[in-house]
Amino acid sequence: MKTIDVHSGYTAEDLEKDLKETLEKAKAESSQTHLIFLDEINTSPEIGAFKEVVCDHSLKGKAFPDNVIVIAALNPYRTRPKVEDSLLMKKAKKGAFESANSMIWIRK
Repeated sequence: MKTIDVHSGYTAEDLEKDLKETLEKAKAESSQTHLIFLDEINTSPEIGAFKEVVCDHSLKGKAFPDNVIVIAALNPYRTRPKVEDSLLMKKAKKGAFESANSMIWIRK
């Protein structure tokens, strides 16, 4: 199994380079199944390339051999904590601030 750890600077060219050896091996060893695991694909700006690899079973229009299986993982979208949960709000509740609106706190 080939594991590829994706990050925010990961490009389609990096993906092509990292897949090259496994795809060549899959062509040469057509009786064996070759797994490719792409981790955290949503961290790269090249989401279109990952869509092609995962959904279309190809890259830049070149189809993968039938004995290649692609598995991908992504992290769910995370929301930031609400202001009520922040340290700033906790300080405000303790009386560290004089007045507030939803975005601006005035320190005593």
